[in-house]
Amino acid sequence: MDAFKTNLDTLLKSVVSENIKPSSFKNYKLISIKLFNLGNKKPFSNDLEETDLIKGFSKCCFNYMSIIDYLQNEENEIKDNTKKNYINTFLNIITKINDITKYNKLSKKKLKITQDYLTDYWTKLRENINTVKNNNVINEEKFITNEEFDTAIKKCRKSFDNDNTDTNLLQEYILLMLYRGKYIPPLRNTYATMKIITNEDPVEENQNYIIHDNNTSKNTILLQEDKVSKHYGSNVYKINKSSILNKYLNLLITNRFDNKKNDFLEITGRNKAGEPLSTNGLTYYLQKIFEKHLDKKISSSELRKIFISNLPTNLTNNKLEKIAKGMRHSIQTQQFTYKKVKN
Repeated sequence: MDAFKTNLDTLLKSVVSENIKPSSFKNYKLISIKLFNLGNKKPFSNDLEETDLIKGFSKCCFNYMSIIDYLQNEENEIKDNTKKNYINTFLNIITKINDITKYNKLSKKKLKITQDYLTDYWTKLRENINTVKNNNVINEEKFITNEEFDTAIKKCRKSFDNDNTDTNLLQEYILLMLYRGKYIPPLRNTYATMKIITNEDPVEENQNYIIHDNNTSKNTILLQEDKVSKHYGSNVYKINKSSILNKYLNLLITNRFDNKKNDFLEITGRNKAGEPLSTNGLTYYLQKIFEKHLDKKISSSELRKIFISNLPTNLTNNKLEKIAKGMRHSIQTQQFTYKKVKN
């Protein structure tokens, strides 16, 4: 794990497993900060002493219902999966901090009451999520046909070809092609973590890459780190050299290298334009793209469901298993969670 630079890093390190992935630690940290801000009038800052951090998290535990009220407030439009992530961090990180019961009159009995309530709430959230997954009926507000998808891709390509200096539009077009699933099965938000390197550069462990071959202009995706990498290991996706995707991907790669950059995806908005796009940022970015082209806010998770739901019904089991392997989930998940049907 990388060196811990702040008091919060040190505090969280004392609670989490030594083998935690950097991406998981980052998520725990981000949610811990959000919980701190929800439970305290004085907002979090990186210069807070460890004692002040423990006092703040202790107050979160003592006033846990105010955080539950925030999560349950319909005006905040927080999805059950997000709520579950908050509660998971609350239970597994915040309530496990050493000496947390020394402040804000938070007794061990009160902490146990907090933990029991959060556990019950987490269980209900999980049940709600599973119920939604099992109800595999297409939501028309989050669904598009292959024809609609292809029309959006053609319009985006035409817009870029008319102004081939717009790298933001080029990035948008490439993402549409990737999530359409014609060249490789649509992945999760992993594209936001990819670095561009050449075939002559060293490959580091636990890093995702687009590897550009300087000799052939072919591109390969190397996926080594995602939410299922412990179970499925790494995967390689070869992009056909003569494909449209490879052609436009080379344009983007050339632009990145010319500007001495190696992040595959960049922020395109006014704020922080040109900085690396985060996995959460990719969700909002995709929603903006599809809202622009099809008037529907669609995320990567929904695009994966759309891809599976639009597959031909006559595919063999071997083909379905190959697709599931490429998407890095089981065939059971493919058929019973991702696949949606008409009502």
